[in-house]
Parts: sequence; structure tokens; C-alpha cells
Amino acid sequence: MAHSPRLLFLDEPTAGLDVATRVELHELMRELQADGTTIILATHDMAEAEEMSDRVAIMLEGKLASIGTPMEITAAGAGLTRVSVRTQDGSLSDPNLAFPAVSRRSARDEYSIFFSTDIGPTVSALIAHIEARKDTLIDLRVERPSLEDRFLEITTTGARQ
Repeated sequence: MAHSPRLLFLDEPTAGLDVATRVELHELMRELQADGTTIILATHDMAEAEEMSDRVAIMLEGKLASIGTPMEITAAGAGLTRVSVRTQDGSLSDPNLAFPAVSRRSARDEYSIFFSTDIGPTVSALIAHIEARKDTLIDLRVERPSLEDRFLEITTTGARQ
């Protein structure tokens, strides 16, 4: 790296590193990227790939199974988006309530959690329900599947994008 390469191949560079050294290496990689170096990173750490990569390629049986930005890959899956909601009066706590595109639900720590196949109608209906009950929204979190979730979906089902 001393010669400011235009292209750098890294194969599992953080494997076996302690947390502080991994953070330091990631910072060095960001500096190289900012200076114009293209980095090809081979890793099994999907959190690292999601954090460090502009584009990701997922290989399955020696072939490209998916390629795109981390956001494109996570958005393309069949995985469910998690919508966690906490209200002041708990107007969403009734397990018999039905909302559009919700395939399952759970509850945890005063939150009602909905797993949605289409978050637009789900979130709209949740907010309308809260407002109709004159309840107060305290927190709403929308969490799409991670790159690791999508990687497992692609590699275990053979789904290709």
C-alpha cells in the first residue's frame, strides 16, 4: 500500500484481528478509497461487506448470484421488513388487529413488532390506527433485512438476482 496502488485486492484482511485493529484497518481502507484506490474485498463477514462496500457481489457455486449496492441487494429480497412501534397507550397491542402486508407479529419491551412484505401500506395503516385511537406515537422503527439475511436467503434457496 506504500505505493498508492490504483487497485488493491484484499482477501479476508480482518480475519483474526482484534476489534481495535479491525477498526484501524477499515479506516486505512476508507482513506485509500478516498484517494482513488479501488479495493476488491473478499470477505465472509457480511456486516463488513455492508459497511465497507459501494458494490457487493455474492457468489454461489462459482457464479454471480447477486450484484449491486448493499441497499439494492437487501431491498430485492423476499425477506420481511421489521416495523417496531411503541405508543403511549398501547393501542397496537391487541393480537387480533390486522394490518395490510403483515405476515406475522410479535411483542417485546412495550413494542408491537410487525413483519411486513410491503412497508408503505403497513406503516400508513399503523399510523392511521394510532391516530384513530387518539394514542401517541412514541417510537417507530423500520428495519430492512441485513446483507447477512439476504446472503443467507440467496445461498440457501439458490435465489438469483
